[in-house]
Amino acid sequence: MKIFKVLLKTNIYIALAAVFLTVESQIQLGMRPQLHPYLLVIFFATLFDYNLHRFITGKTSKRFRTLVFFSGGGFICSTLFASKAVLIVLAPMALITLFYSIPVFRNGRNTFRLRDIPFLKLFLIA
Repeated sequence: MKIFKVLLKTNIYIALAAVFLTVESQIQLGMRPQLHPYLLVIFFATLFDYNLHRFITGKTSKRFRTLVFFSGGGFICSTLFASKAVLIVLAPMALITLFYSIPVFRNGRNTFRLRDIPFLKLFLIA
């Protein structure tokens, strides 16, 4: 039961789901599913972003800070093994994902993220 709580609270299940959706896409495209370094890129990038979001909003503990550091390091290491073509394709999605979580726009004293723009959140998630 404790491992179930860890999987839920650390968003590891979401990162695994992103990897499995990628493998499912390989199957749907008629490809033979293979283990590629970009699956690790997707896993660590997803894990990093979901925990970074908690870190930025202040809903963190030492566990989340460690997980942000670990997943960021895993992301950097896995990009070293992925092909440049894959990284170029993933780069625009990575930027949108970061700007979804990180406050980038300033309106007077308030800062807001892409997720705070009405109706845009729906399209970004889709």
